[in-house]
Amino acid sequence: MLAQFTAQKNLEELRFITRLNIDIPEHVPFSFGLPADALRLSNIRLKDALPAAFKLLSREHATLALQRQGLAPSAVGTSLRNGHVFTSDLLGSVRTFSASAGSHYSQSGQPCKGLPWFGFAVVAAAVSPNVALAEESEEDPNCSSCSEARPEAPPPITNDHTAQWRLYTDMGRELFGKGKHEEAERYLQRALQEARIGFGEREAHVAAALNNLAELYRVQRNFSKAEPLYLEALNIITEALGQEHPSTGSALHNLGGFYLLQRDFESAKDYYERALKAKGGALGQQHPEYAASLFHLAEVVKLQGSPLDAAALVRQSLSILEEAGMVETLDGLRRYGRLAQILIEAKKVEEAEPVQRRILQMFEAMGKADTLDMAVACENLAQTLESQQKWEEATALLTRGLRTRRALPQPSAGGIGRTLRRLAEVHLHAQEAGAASDSAAATKQAHDYARFALEMAQAELDRALIRASAGRAGQKDTTQVDRAQAHVARQVAQAVMDAAQALRTMATTCSLQGRVDSSEEYLREAVRQLSRTETPSTFLNAPPVRKEMARCLEQLADIVAGRDEIEAAQLRNRAQTFASHR
Repeated sequence: MLAQFTAQKNLEELRFITRLNIDIPEHVPFSFGLPADALRLSNIRLKDALPAAFKLLSREHATLALQRQGLAPSAVGTSLRNGHVFTSDLLGSVRTFSASAGSHYSQSGQPCKGLPWFGFAVVAAAVSPNVALAEESEEDPNCSSCSEARPEAPPPITNDHTAQWRLYTDMGRELFGKGKHEEAERYLQRALQEARIGFGEREAHVAAALNNLAELYRVQRNFSKAEPLYLEALNIITEALGQEHPSTGSALHNLGGFYLLQRDFESAKDYYERALKAKGGALGQQHPEYAASLFHLAEVVKLQGSPLDAAALVRQSLSILEEAGMVETLDGLRRYGRLAQILIEAKKVEEAEPVQRRILQMFEAMGKADTLDMAVACENLAQTLESQQKWEEATALLTRGLRTRRALPQPSAGGIGRTLRRLAEVHLHAQEAGAASDSAAATKQAHDYARFALEMAQAELDRALIRASAGRAGQKDTTQVDRAQAHVARQVAQAVMDAAQALRTMATTCSLQGRVDSSEEYLREAVRQLSRTETPSTFLNAPPVRKEMARCLEQLADIVAGRDEIEAAQLRNRAQTFASHR
């Protein structure tokens, strides 16, 4: 009875100690790898971690506790001896999944097991913030394609130090997820120390611990501390597992991302190519993890000035996912989105259009037709169609995106306003191109859209300013507060930009309607908005803001030129200054 009672009463404590239910926010800059259904409890000293009564647990009661955690006893092969819970896992580790591919599988089809390896995520410039492609490292002691590259796997190492390594690693992961970087660093440093003692200096777990600490320093942009740790991790993992192994490929991939972040494109390209060789040898060139490194290599190639070569690499990456039946995933959507973006930047609009249509089809097939991402996809395709003067379909897509945004559980006034402004601009551009059947009606419609857009932008700006004021009132000298204030500052800047663009659009419609005085008033207000003192000091130097300011000043100069040539010249000089700034 005592054992049964303890199994029930200490279930929550067991969950806490083993970190079975870590909740990592979606905005974490890189993926640590979340616990999956194959989560292990190995190397946990129950007699140290839990009350003494728990040591009386029989095998049956330990199995019951595992079952309540969703773990199949047959899968984990649990046995209780000497106060430890062991599993059949070679490394006694947490199975992790990358956002890019899921678990590794060898060429023999066997699943590869993994280290608790923090994944590297590269967020490409101008891509949605949630475009994060995590990298993982896993190994399979029974993998026929891997076994020739390394010695026969040793039996599991279990001792007090390995138990502490596991706990410190999980605690570091959890603290990082909460934004407590300094505390996370202390635990990850202790995890590294325990791994060196418990597993040995040149063992794969030490490489994982080194990589984890390097990832933390990377996020902190402490590159001088991160680089030697990455390199040591690579050396150990290569020595322990061989050149052609998924874990070696992951270590190489992480270094590629590390150098890409610092814009060292030559080094980044070298490591991504080496990662492809390692993954290709271990997993084959049709494996999703091979495709992940192809995709990241494409980013380097694009930044080196070869966008069409980059597009070819992304297409190859997508082809692999198609063959694996994994393209209709968030990862597939991200890669299609990046492909469309590369093609548009390369002025290949006709090639980008079918890619963007494919994205819409994928959202619908995945049951995501009523999401914010779907609204954004509609708006992106609308912009591509507008550039080809396909006004009607562009308008229909923007209207669909607007309906989707309004129907969201928590609609964003700023997002709705931007879509309204774009609808106004489509009407104006269609009129300029002579495609509007009724010019007066098109102008009025554009003006109404712009007016509603301005109302949305002003409402968002008011809320952002209130949040900024509240943040200053309760300011504390902590990293988390600093990040929160920076976030609010960005919200203020975005709302100011939205308001200025809506005002300029309204000024254009007023000019077309012959209301010159109203047009001038709107433009002067747009210039005032862009010069607000509440915005961050770097706001006015951002290229999009300088471009918008130049457009407003030029448009204002054209209006006042008829009555005041001196002011018009001054306005044009200011516009030239903003337009020419680099």
